[in-house]
Amino acid sequence: TLNKKSRIDAEWGKVIQAMRSLQTRLSADKRVLAFTISRDVREVAIKISDPHEKRGHRYFLMSRSHPEGKFPSVEDVWLREFGRDDASFNDPQKCMEELMLRVAGTLA
Repeated sequence: TLNKKSRIDAEWGKVIQAMRSLQTRLSADKRVLAFTISRDVREVAIKISDPHEKRGHRYFLMSRSHPEGKFPSVEDVWLREFGRDDASFNDPQKCMEELMLRVAGTLA
């Protein structure tokens, strides 16, 4: 598990770099209501306006550990979309790809 943690931590760093790039590219889009990367770089949160949703927006949270602290011994990356089931990924790249698909689908 130490090797898995080290591998995921290294990949997570690359994912955060990609997220910073995406944050810059989406900064001018008025439909993107918020795009934040936490100071400790453990979470990325994106809120996008979506008139088809009951609340008027979709909110995504990608985090290095479970957002509520559940499953502390599980070395995975988590993707939460409010109103839907949480998903865990043992590859941060796959989690980022899923997040980007959801964001792109919302902005399309």
